[in-house]
Amino acid sequence: MIKNGLCHLRSSSPGLEELIEIIGSEFWQNYTVEFRVRDVNSELATCRHAGVAFGLHKSQSARLVYFRYQTGEVVLASADASGRYIGQILAHRVLRPDDTEWHKIEVRVVGNALEIYSDGQFVFDYKDTQDLMGTVGLWAYDSYCQFDNVKIVKEYGEGGQEQ
Repeated sequence: MIKNGLCHLRSSSPGLEELIEIIGSEFWQNYTVEFRVRDVNSELATCRHAGVAFGLHKSQSARLVYFRYQTGEVVLASADASGRYIGQILAHRVLRPDDTEWHKIEVRVVGNALEIYSDGQFVFDYKDTQDLMGTVGLWAYDSYCQFDNVKIVKEYGEGGQEQ
């Protein structure tokens, strides 16, 4: 739901995920996703995960980058082709424990290479085993969160040529 310029995303019940597909095609690749996210009501949830799903394509697994509010971690995880978490964490880094402030997350995807930033700070990079083509969506698990300033920018190589 969009209200006062913010996207409100609430997983419908404990243990369930919510995904909103927002842009792209199954062949879309080489882009940067930026957004601000915050937990709205920490009493409503136990896990409190909020972030972005990308590489959503019917014939491959996707990826999630999310902020885990209870531990203050930025996490990269595997998802199925529809963006549902499948229990495999690929990389993570603790930044600030139990934080309910706004956080800016940036995910740069070029082919199979990822760079992840939080609040302007480099978090980690990752070389995936597959190109991450597909659509992009906002994602939440056991959470009621808000997203703001969502931007998706196409990446271009030298001389303005698409990579």
